[in-house]
Amino acid sequence: MTARTAFLAANIGAITKDSWTAYPTPVAAVAAGMYIQCVNSSTGQTIQNPAKLMIVAVIGSTATTVTLRASGNGNNAAGVAQVSPVPSSTIFAQSTLGDLVSASTTSGTIAVEFSTDRFLQPDGNIYLDFSQVTGVTVYAWQRPFNAV
Repeated sequence: MTARTAFLAANIGAITKDSWTAYPTPVAAVAAGMYIQCVNSSTGQTIQNPAKLMIVAVIGSTATTVTLRASGNGNNAAGVAQVSPVPSSTIFAQSTLGDLVSASTTSGTIAVEFSTDRFLQPDGNIYLDFSQVTGVTVYAWQRPFNAV
């Protein structure tokens, strides 16, 4: 299988409280899927709190379904099928809710604001899949910790 493409931390914007926030650099969707690295064994955590992420997908003129993988679902960063850690790991119990799948949309924008670590994979990544990638652009933001 094909390895996923990394959504680089440099492309993740930071939302600041009580201030205008510019759009971060957009990333084109890829057929093999994407991943956001939240934990890096050599440098520590790259995303301070995955539950504070917001992802926006801008869909072009071709109908597209976007899937945010629950923990242990889909392929890992190397493209190898994963095995869910549930129920053996209560840390990832939110993944029993399954993947978050958008309705197929054309020429639209969809967004998800994380509320839990439901989508954090055992390897420390978050995985996004697309039914097709023509004209699909993805943005990601890290929300501030003190936002109400």
